[in-house]
Amino acid sequence: MGTGRIEGGLIQLRGFENRATGFTGDLTFSQSSVLIDRAEGRWAGGKLAISGSLKLERFLPKALALRLDVTKARPRFAFPTLDMVGTVSGRINWSGPWTRSQMSGALVVERGVVNPKIDWQSMVGSRRVAEAYDPSAEIMDFDILFKADEPIRVKNDEADLEVQGEVRLTGTNERFGMLGAASVVRGGRVIFLGREYTMESGVVEFRDRYRFKTRYDLVLSAKACDARISLNLVGSFEEVQTVYSSYPEMDQRDIVSCLVRGVKVSDLDQDLASFAGSALLKLSGVDREVKKVIPIDQLDVTTEYSSLSRQYEPRVVIAKDLSILDRPTRLEYSTSLLRSNDQRAALRMRLTPRLNLQLGWTSSEDVPYGDWGLDLKRRWEW
Repeated sequence: MGTGRIEGGLIQLRGFENRATGFTGDLTFSQSSVLIDRAEGRWAGGKLAISGSLKLERFLPKALALRLDVTKARPRFAFPTLDMVGTVSGRINWSGPWTRSQMSGALVVERGVVNPKIDWQSMVGSRRVAEAYDPSAEIMDFDILFKADEPIRVKNDEADLEVQGEVRLTGTNERFGMLGAASVVRGGRVIFLGREYTMESGVVEFRDRYRFKTRYDLVLSAKACDARISLNLVGSFEEVQTVYSSYPEMDQRDIVSCLVRGVKVSDLDQDLASFAGSALLKLSGVDREVKKVIPIDQLDVTTEYSSLSRQYEPRVVIAKDLSILDRPTRLEYSTSLLRSNDQRAALRMRLTPRLNLQLGWTSSEDVPYGDWGLDLKRRWEW
């Protein structure tokens, strides 16, 4: 038996960028355990108090049963599809074997901000690649309830809106997920297919303990062609159904043409009418019917900046997922819907979860066979 005291201690958990510093507290030792009466320090700009016990085996940690009281901390959580930051207060219980422990509890969130790292256009249906992880590196399970007494802001270059609700952070330190639901506050804005929409209502459900798998039901509205147009998007990142309505009433072909081009199909000349018909691919569900006949994985209409015209233009993207040398590979072709001399193709091979090899081709009026390039790209996270 014995006692001790911590002065200026530091705690750093693998997988978390915020470290706890400046810990001061009293300890009681026995041959097989360490009792922490109360240790206090700073974490993510707030206060953190720890109490509980550690079980030892040959003077090394074997199990733990700790209580963490968090006060006004503002941590940042970074995930593949979004970043989150907010001021949190509450209690967390950290217990279990040292090699596979669990954190559970509840935190109240204030001034929460979510920064999505996704293209909102992907919400009209796209296949998502599963994130790679290392099973041997999983050392902690999570079940933490986040409660917000005020709306949480969702903001990036394409969206600025507010949501409210309760969600649970679940999964492991290698595979974070979420469970729960959040409702969208009326009045936010979303830029979608080059047009700004007002968020009328919506619900987003999180359904997977080990990844960010969402199910959404959103109602958006916009003004186009002297009409008020509404979109109801229901689905997930993999599949979506879209229902359109307008006042005054228009047929679906005119509605989509107004949203994409700003004019009705009947008001377009022959060439632009052909474009409008092509632009309906994605939003009308024709792409899904084509995929049933042609063995492709993606057929999309996107809006991208053209260096030739120096403005945003619609493009058709066709892609196929392959496996070459047992490596995930993607073959992609895209072309402008407004000009025939703007075409691109790329073959991307994933060498590691963060390293890709890309062979690219771009059409060119100056080079008979186009411009070719070979790039090695690495994805960095910080």
